[in-house]
Amino acid sequence: MIIISKKCAVYIRVSTSKQELENQKIILTEFAEKSKWEIFDFYCDVISGKEDKRPQYDRLFEDAHKLCFEVVLFWDLSRFSRAGMEFTVLKLNELSKLGIFFHSFQEPLLNTDNELVRNIIIAVMSSLAKIQREKISDNTKLAFTKDENGRTIARKSGKHVGRSSLPDEVVQQIIELLHAGKSFNYIHDHVTYKAKHGKIKHVSKGKISEIKNSVQKTGV
Repeated sequence: MIIISKKCAVYIRVSTSKQELENQKIILTEFAEKSKWEIFDFYCDVISGKEDKRPQYDRLFEDAHKLCFEVVLFWDLSRFSRAGMEFTVLKLNELSKLGIFFHSFQEPLLNTDNELVRNIIIAVMSSLAKIQREKISDNTKLAFTKDENGRTIARKSGKHVGRSSLPDEVVQQIIELLHAGKSFNYIHDHVTYKAKHGKIKHVSKGKISEIKNSVQKTGV
């Protein structure tokens, strides 16, 4: 009987230590071999958690859409994604829809060889992401309010957040990105709002800093 081994993509993210990268490579290679998986390629990002660009992570998903492999193996979920639970669920679900299962070496419960188990895990994580999102939304409403002119202010300090009004959904988006560990540069580049006369503006780093300070004081 001929056994066709599954092709496996190994994703590794480390902060700065190339020694840690090599150690993970050795351990994950041994695990793949014991699992009878053929390693298609290694996708290794050596960057800090605060950096936003992960070229090898992007390449992993490009190859996933080409159906180059059937398994994605990573060290643990925090190494696979540091962008918050909602984003993580989206990426895992993206793999699942492509018929690719994922395996966390340090978290055996995230072994999704079985399609039923995979669907259950994604459903549970989706529910947790929704609860997290609703909690952040509720806490944002508690932490911020509007003055008589419609300007956003922190309830505790009474200070305005920036020189002009920021919509509640924009403030919430910024808080979610801060919780996900995104940098000021990333938030500035990706978050916009409609100012007076319909002009679209990027949220300034100063406003992001004010929101972060308010979040820290209120414990949102």
